[in-house]
Amino acid sequence: MATEIVMPSLADSVLEGTIVRWFVDEGDPVCEGQPLVEVETGKASVTYDAEHDGTVLALRAEMGESVPVGTVIAILGRSHETPDAGGGPDAGGGPDAGGGPDAGGGPDVDPARDAGVEPTPAPRVRASPLARRLATQLGVDLAALTGSGPQGRVTRSDVQRSDVERSGSRAVPRELELRCQVDMSRAVDLLDQLREFERPAPSPTDLLVRAAALALREIPVGDRGRRDGVGDASSRVHIGIAVATRTTVVVPTILDADRLSLRQIADAVRALASRARDGTIGPAELGASALCVYDLGMGGVDGMSAAVDGPQAAILAAGSLRRRPVVDEESGAVVARETIELTLACDHRIMHGADAAGFLARVRELLERPLAMLV
Repeated sequence: MATEIVMPSLADSVLEGTIVRWFVDEGDPVCEGQPLVEVETGKASVTYDAEHDGTVLALRAEMGESVPVGTVIAILGRSHETPDAGGGPDAGGGPDAGGGPDAGGGPDVDPARDAGVEPTPAPRVRASPLARRLATQLGVDLAALTGSGPQGRVTRSDVQRSDVERSGSRAVPRELELRCQVDMSRAVDLLDQLREFERPAPSPTDLLVRAAALALREIPVGDRGRRDGVGDASSRVHIGIAVATRTTVVVPTILDADRLSLRQIADAVRALASRARDGTIGPAELGASALCVYDLGMGGVDGMSAAVDGPQAAILAAGSLRRRPVVDEESGAVVARETIELTLACDHRIMHGADAAGFLARVRELLERPLAMLV
């Protein structure tokens, strides 16, 4: 028998929760104890695990969507079952099942039927609510897709795949890329001074995360993550940090990074990186973020191009911090300064060129005048 998964409550005062991240898609087989979804209610974030083996028959809520506590957000069952058997959005009796607002009421006029021709109703495409909503947003024709879900149901992944293939055939770029060089002289001096008082002291990476978080808060378009391939405005700024492990790169998330001090960010970065490398990082710490910071300075590279992935609107990559020749703005002389190269790659559907340039300029300004980040 199919099992309904509902939005849980972590406190009596909590009336609704937000889907932070789905770990599964429709049609996926799951095992008991496997993470299904990360939800946030109030200021707490929890991961809901499958209580038994089965198949994901339907996802009823999208990432980023807030729904009342107790509302069905997913249905789990056996692969041959259908989530609509008990009367769902695709079950008979709805407005798409042949009964309109005039059913059972006054006479309705049908020219084709009056002429002796029985109209052939167009078959309804079986698709999840997430897939229907995303298809509308992206302009994808559901009828042209072959569903990979149970009984041929079109899923969110099917729509996303179709949109990627369609965009690729039109050669439409999804990213643009901006670069700048940042004078880190004052930042290096600040970090040296902090080392006299704090052990361990914040790192250049911590400064970069702090600058990115503040810039995202100030530039509205930067405060958008990607939800199923489209922009989603949010009042919160979550920053992901790319951490290289022995086998892969994972992106833990610092929640509400713009509200944290430099010291708090340093502690969060260190703790998340440690858990990512030793394999103890939890699913709730890998949630959606608006932007990912990827610092490869320790690798000795001057700069790099990084691809936007997952729910992020952009990724900010930093090269090595070292002395380079620069022109002094006052004297015009060439001097040696501590600098880094920043590269911002962004999903242009969410962060356009002018906004991306404004964001990168603000990050540079904060790093070159770091005392503003201590306030």
